[in-house]
Amino acid sequence: MRKYFIICAVLTLLTVRCMAGDKHLVGGPCTYESFPGTCTLTGIDENGKANFEFKGAVKGGEVHLKDNKTMLRIAMHVDRPCELKFITSGTCTPCLLSMGECGKEAWELFRSSKP
Repeated sequence: MRKYFIICAVLTLLTVRCMAGDKHLVGGPCTYESFPGTCTLTGIDENGKANFEFKGAVKGGEVHLKDNKTMLRIAMHVDRPCELKFITSGTCTPCLLSMGECGKEAWELFRSSKP
């Protein structure tokens, strides 16, 4: 019985130590390498999210990414400039598809969702 107690105590201490180590992972500052392309809205799924495709070139090779999701409401089947971004340093999101700056409506939605 004492053997199991010691094993549980050691595992608990290791778990607490691992959790304490995560405090140092705070995200940015992050930098990204950007690859320009076009994004095209192709439809709306059953959850109301917009499906879109990205077409562009990454390091000289053509890329066509399908079935991406966004909450943006952009014109259907109209090419819109966007960027595919891959992280080069930091601990932020490793891959992003950016369709430009946050518009007024999106900014208000962001602000209203904060506690």
